Amino acid sequence: MDAEIRAAASGWADPTDAPRYLDNRDRYLGEDGTVDTAAITADLAAVLAQRPHLARVDGPRRPAPDPSQGQRQGGPSGVAEQIREAEARSDWATAISLKNQRLAEQDRTAAPRIP
Repeated sequence: MDAEIRAAASGWADPTDAPRYLDNRDRYLGEDGTVDTAAITADLAAVLAQRPHLARVDGPRRPAPDPSQGQRQGGPSGVAEQIREAEARSDWATAISLKNQRLAEQDRTAAPRIP
């Protein structure tokens, strides 16, 4: 019976979990011993409606890496270098933003002020 349930659980992320969610398995057996796969499929769909986290997710499961985040090979090595490059491109908004970030970092690492 578990094999039929797993086969009917095609929309599940892990079809091997499906048998755990169907309790009364005798109701899926006909008088002649045949398995009612339509009833299994309907009950599994009802379980997925109540527990959508068990459903298979089509497409990528994790975000693709974003190469614009983090340090890159051959990229600017530090804030000072990034400021120089921004100023060389006349990108004053980026240069000012980077300088403000550097000042904020210096303020955080400075010794506590005595009032």
